[in-house]
Amino acid sequence: MHLQTSLCQPSQHVRVLGRYGIALIAPATPYFLKSSDNPDGVDASVFDDARKTMLLDFPKWMEENGRPFVVKETSEAMIEWLKGLMLRTSMKALIECHRTHTLADFRAELTKLTVPALVIHGDKDVGCPIDLTGRKTAAMIPGARLKVYEGSPHGLFVTHIDRLNADLLEFAG
Repeated sequence: MHLQTSLCQPSQHVRVLGRYGIALIAPATPYFLKSSDNPDGVDASVFDDARKTMLLDFPKWMEENGRPFVVKETSEAMIEWLKGLMLRTSMKALIECHRTHTLADFRAELTKLTVPALVIHGDKDVGCPIDLTGRKTAAMIPGARLKVYEGSPHGLFVTHIDRLNADLLEFAG
């Protein structure tokens, strides 16, 4: 099996991974926006406001959102490294990535996946709450396995690296 993963926003890859096994790590899928057929979603104005805030003072936004991305045991050095990566990213790319993962509706594509699928999500993810994203994503993909990391935030790829690597190796096995 070929294993394809993404650490940032795996939702963008759902449309192109139709023939491979897929591991979604803290996904932003299936659909964030509140609508008549997605009443649990988030109002578009929340995302519009977030993008405006990012454009006005992205370093401040990063400072305010760095700690919730990780666990309390995460070192300040790791948080600074993550913020540094983000601060070196093009604002256009950041805004478009945010727009894509908050506006795209992947519900139809997820139900059509026929490859092995693993969804890993933390139950303390404030950026992509598990009940809005991870659980729904796993339920929509036929035969998908959901692994919930208790106490894990969105940044589980740095906070739970050993467990994540073990789970990915087992899945790829």
